[in-house]
Amino acid sequence: MNSSVIIKNQRTGESVTFDGTVFALDTYYAGFTAATHTTYKGIGQVGVYLASSSIDERIIRLDGYIFSDKSSSQLSSLKRLMSRVVNPLDTFTVIKNNLTLECSASSIFFSNDTEFSCSFSIEAICHCPCYTGVSQSQTSYGSYDGKIIYPFALPEERIPLGVRNETGVMRVTNSGDIPSGFEIFVSGTRAFSGFRLENTGTHEYINLQYDFSAGETVRIDTRYGKKSAVSLLGGTERSIMNNIEFGSTFFSLDAGENVLAVTAGENPDVTVRIVFSPLYLGG
Repeated sequence: MNSSVIIKNQRTGESVTFDGTVFALDTYYAGFTAATHTTYKGIGQVGVYLASSSIDERIIRLDGYIFSDKSSSQLSSLKRLMSRVVNPLDTFTVIKNNLTLECSASSIFFSNDTEFSCSFSIEAICHCPCYTGVSQSQTSYGSYDGKIIYPFALPEERIPLGVRNETGVMRVTNSGDIPSGFEIFVSGTRAFSGFRLENTGTHEYINLQYDFSAGETVRIDTRYGKKSAVSLLGGTERSIMNNIEFGSTFFSLDAGENVLAVTAGENPDVTVRIVFSPLYLGG
């Protein structure tokens, strides 16, 4: 039997852990991902021109057993718990091997009931077919690199506790299998004007023509369906999408290393943080 698999309702937080005692997972079918290729063909053309490719949805199935060691009423409660976790009106997450997969249940079926056990079968569709990590990846520009290594002897003269990273370049490694959108958080201890982030490999860029206030944070989101630019200051959130320069691209991080050039006005105290979830085709 499969173990170390958890399903969790994203709205309520209720979860079921398949530990082989109360809930036992017999089969976890991770399905497959088909692809859609958009092509064009001209008159007399040999073959076709491939315009774009995309990955379609994933279908998964979980089969197993529920065991009660007390009564049939407890078994009914356990069945209701599982039904709530995979409520088709909500989304639930499958967590396996430190990777997660977001799903929407299309059916749940209980059978072979005895007084203390039953079998179940859950079928779900994953609108995003990719697995993501349990924790997000982060890279910072303008952070401080510690210079003290323990143990150490305290000298009489002054020593640097850390050195600020201000190279003008961020190296972001996407460990996933395909490109991933990301969030950018930009802030400064002093006011400054303008922010630009450019992928030096593809020359795609995001240019924000905006006057930052001291202590203000701007969040730019490049993820598909979530593209936005928002100012966060004093508990107030407002859109600044109109300050994104025409010609900017809400680009993604390619799989592998990405070298990003950072330009942020004349302020040496700017901090830039990039947060993203690598996307994996298999789990």
